[in-house]
Amino acid sequence: MEKGDRLRLPVYPKAVARGNAVIVIWEGGEEQLWGHEDDEPIAVAVAEDIQLGLRAIHYVRTSLLESLGETMGLLEEAGVPAEHLDDIMYEGYRGIRRWFVELEKTKSVEALLSA
Repeated sequence: MEKGDRLRLPVYPKAVARGNAVIVIWEGGEEQLWGHEDDEPIAVAVAEDIQLGLRAIHYVRTSLLESLGETMGLLEEAGVPAEHLDDIMYEGYRGIRRWFVELEKTKSVEALLSA
C-alpha cells in the first residue's frame, strides 16, 4: 500500500443495533446476538466499535493468508524444492507462533515489536 492510500476494510462482518440489542451479521447472512446495552444510543456505539474490530480482524486474517501464499510462491521461484515447502512454512509458523503466545500474555504488540 502506498503512503497516503487508505486501507479498505472488508464489508463483513457487520454489526447493527436493534433497539438495545447488538447483532453481528456474518458474511453468509447468519445473525448472532452479541448482547444488550442499557439503551439504543449505547448499542449503536457498541455496534460501531464491534464492527470495526471484527472487520479489522477479518482483514488481518485474510492478509496473513495472502502473505503465506505469496511467500510460498517466492520460495518456489527461488528454487526451494516443492517437497520441502510445507515443512519450511510450518517451521516459519512455529517461529512466529512464539511471538503470538507472548502477545497473548502481554496484550501489547508495541512492546513485543520493540523488544
